[in-house]
Amino acid sequence: GSSLFSEQGRMDSENKTKFLFNAIRSDLNDQKKKK
Repeated sequence: GSSLFSEQGRMDSENKTKFLFNAIRSDLNDQKKKK
């Protein structure tokens, strides 16, 4: 029902946040290596 949908949406947003965090962190690591 609707509760299952909201649970799925919460998991989806958490995954997006983790993905963004990992992308930013790896990007910062690349900048350090170039210096």
